[in-house]
Amino acid sequence: MIKQGKLTYRFIVEQKNLMELIILIFNGNMLLPSRIKRFKKFLEVYNKKIKGKILLSQIEFIKSNNEPSLNNAWLSGFTDAEGCFTVSIKNTTGFSIRFILSQKHEENLTFFSKLILLFNKYLLLFYMIFINCLHNLF
Repeated sequence: MIKQGKLTYRFIVEQKNLMELIILIFNGNMLLPSRIKRFKKFLEVYNKKIKGKILLSQIEFIKSNNEPSLNNAWLSGFTDAEGCFTVSIKNTTGFSIRFILSQKHEENLTFFSKLILLFNKYLLLFYMIFINCLHNLF
C-alpha cells in the first residue's frame, strides 16, 4: 500500500504469482467493453513481458459472455466504484432522489442500454441518459 497524497492510497501488485491470480480472476469476467479492451491490451503486454525466476505460463484472453444482471453482486461492486446516490432538497420544488452510474466512451452505450432494460420494469416515471460533452464519447 502506497500513500499518494492526503486522502489517496494505491495498492500495487508486482509479484508474478499474485499478478497471475488477479489476471485469472478478471479474465472473462469483465462487462464494460472499454474495460475489456484495456484488460486485453494489458494481458497481451503481460504475456510478452514474462521474465525472471518465476516461470509462468502464457494466459489466453477469455472473451466475456456475461451480461449485466440483478441476480448477483456485480451491480453493487460497480456502483461502489463508479456510482453514487444523491438526494437534493430544493427550496421551492421539493426534493429529488437519484441513483447515478457514469462511464465515458461510446462503446459502453450498448452495455448501459442493457442495464436500463433490467431496471425498466421498476421505473415508474422516467430515466435519463446524459452525455455532457461530445469529447467524452471518444
